[in-house]
Amino acid sequence: MMSFLQDLCYLAEGLEGRSSNPVALLFDFLNHPGADVGDKLPSSLEWLFDPSRARSHVVLGKQCPGGCWGEMEDSLLTLSHSHWLELPILSYQQWLKQCHEPARQSNSHHGSRTGAGSVGRYYSSYVGEMGLNFVSNATVTSLEHFDSKLEMTSSGRGDGDLKRKLDAAVMPQAKRLPEQNDSDEAVGSCPESPSSVVSNFSDSSDDSGCCSCPCMQYSAMSLSNSNCNDRHQYNWMLRGWCTTSSKCFKILAKTVVLACGTNDRQNVLGVPGENLSYVKNAICFKEMTKLSSLSKPVVVVGSGLSAADVILALLERRIPVAHVFRKKAAETANLFAKLSANTYPEYTHVFRLVTGKETDSCYRSYPQHVVKSFDDTKKCELERIDNGRIETLECSLAFVMTGGLADLSFVSPKIPLRGANSPDHSIHPVNNPLAVDPYSFAVDGVDNMYAIGSLVGDNFVRFVMGSALGVVNHLTKTS
Repeated sequence: MMSFLQDLCYLAEGLEGRSSNPVALLFDFLNHPGADVGDKLPSSLEWLFDPSRARSHVVLGKQCPGGCWGEMEDSLLTLSHSHWLELPILSYQQWLKQCHEPARQSNSHHGSRTGAGSVGRYYSSYVGEMGLNFVSNATVTSLEHFDSKLEMTSSGRGDGDLKRKLDAAVMPQAKRLPEQNDSDEAVGSCPESPSSVVSNFSDSSDDSGCCSCPCMQYSAMSLSNSNCNDRHQYNWMLRGWCTTSSKCFKILAKTVVLACGTNDRQNVLGVPGENLSYVKNAICFKEMTKLSSLSKPVVVVGSGLSAADVILALLERRIPVAHVFRKKAAETANLFAKLSANTYPEYTHVFRLVTGKETDSCYRSYPQHVVKSFDDTKKCELERIDNGRIETLECSLAFVMTGGLADLSFVSPKIPLRGANSPDHSIHPVNNPLAVDPYSFAVDGVDNMYAIGSLVGDNFVRFVMGSALGVVNHLTKTS
């Protein structure tokens, strides 16, 4: 039987697949045997809950559990097959039966896809079903090394401050833990009063430290007073605020795991008018309901799958589309050509529209064009790259779907985060993921910090759990 304490480096040796991280591949090989060759075999893993291995922790999320998945609708089908998106113990199909929820399915001999909105609800429900310690609507604004002497001098609150006592700041346990009486209480023990949830509030109307913020009360972590003698245990200080109450919080932690994804900071075109209200950088179904086949065209900028999702949603509603992208049509179509027509018929349809193999009266493409500007009269100026010709389009909406990056602005500039491929350039999920140890996911050059998910190049849910395994394995062996 494989334990999470085994030598993951040895077990993962020689594995190859769709992730560059060997431990993520190891976990995926065991959890989804034969997935990359089309097999749908049961997982080889058995989940056993051991309370003695539990680590106190909390997950801080800008949004509700599931992140951007919760903003999607069922009209969008997932890129991955539904069983690749499942989390341990409670499968997606089990959840569907429990909640009696019909899910949009697309079946083929390669597997099945499902409605993205349904997956978002599954992730949100999963947190409650498993009793995980997740704090929603919590925006971290500062992460820095903790100096107990400086903190005592600057805070002026002395021993009266309530501090979270954490070992790790991301990984949840598989089951709710029983309450414990020691000072480092386990997940699942609920605070007796709201005041024990967050410390050191800076709200101008109430600086007493009492929090009535629902998102912070969601956390099931008991807190204890932190005195002068034990503050040296902590390595990190996190500051932030609750977006639903505007209350501020401060947390001390021994270890931090970065799992913030790459949807927080959208790539921008850097052109005039890009911040106008009719220019969107995420799919927005509510805005589409206001349009019809008689509306001015919707400008869609981008050549990836996110742009294709917007195009499909618009065409389904028979709303005119002006598709703008800088590459030649054949180059843009390369991405779609890699997708199986049986499994991804809708993307194949976009591929054929882009290449001119199919036509649609509501679709017009503008290859080798870039946006020069948007104005407040809803006019979009385009420039053709090869000859400089200018064209102006009247539009009803514009979607700039050019991808996103991780927002790591909250990390202190004194903390050296470096890219794996180009240390001097910004972190990019594809071209320059964050440099980490491939087996422990410890951030290179930074003690007591880990990173998982798209920050380290794993952009699929099926591989993220392997990253978590590497973190827990290393934490357990080194502490």
